[in-house]
Amino acid sequence: MNRLMKLVSVLLIALMALSTLAALAEEAAEPAAQTEEVTQTEETAQDNHITTTGSVYLRAGAGASNAAVGAVPNGTELTYDETRTDESGLTWYHVQFDGKEGWISGNFVSDGKNEPVKYIHTTGSVYLRAGAGLDFEALAGLANGTNLIWTETAQDDRGVTWYHVTYKGTRGWVSSTYVKDGKAPIPTVTAIGITNIRKAPGLGEQLLGNMDKGKVAVYLGETRKDKRGVAWYKIRFEGIEGWVSSMYTVLK
Repeated sequence: MNRLMKLVSVLLIALMALSTLAALAEEAAEPAAQTEEVTQTEETAQDNHITTTGSVYLRAGAGASNAAVGAVPNGTELTYDETRTDESGLTWYHVQFDGKEGWISGNFVSDGKNEPVKYIHTTGSVYLRAGAGLDFEALAGLANGTNLIWTETAQDDRGVTWYHVTYKGTRGWVSSTYVKDGKAPIPTVTAIGITNIRKAPGLGEQLLGNMDKGKVAVYLGETRKDKRGVAWYKIRFEGIEGWVSSMYTVLK
């Protein structure tokens, strides 16, 4: 009987020792897991950090035709959790600001890594090609005075520089022989009142979006008159290409 009691006592002591060791091991491992989680969160936040470079609308979707749900002031620091690219090749960032969530245009933010938006405009009629060279397929024809945003450059076997751009939703390359790289002033259109952007020059045409008073759009080098004789300017604004009336805008 005494031997049995001693054996039970030894087993109980051994179980208690094992429980204590397991608890100590768990406690020792817990701070390392917490440290790793904090480090990962800080790294993610840093990677997804952006700052607005101008006042920009917070929109319900990734595109300028979506409704504005708020506005974000210039110089606001934000953290985004998702990006999307619209049909013009423009990146949009999903953010939260002032209790609202939505999308802001990449034209008005900096992530601290990318260079500012870089423009070129054509100085003659030129083809948009599938690659950086004359031997590549022509995807579209660009008229003189077309304004474009470029993201990278390449050289062909002749040493000619080509710009990678998006034109009406198509990605391609244009030769530097027929463009200026933005050193010359790019013409702009400024809204002098709330201005509708339409698909074609005329009051009855499809509404694509709008510009608030004081907003500036890139002029795409084309002017037409409607049946009343009013001039309309072709512009690009926050990813939208459309037409605005000269009655509510100024071309500079």
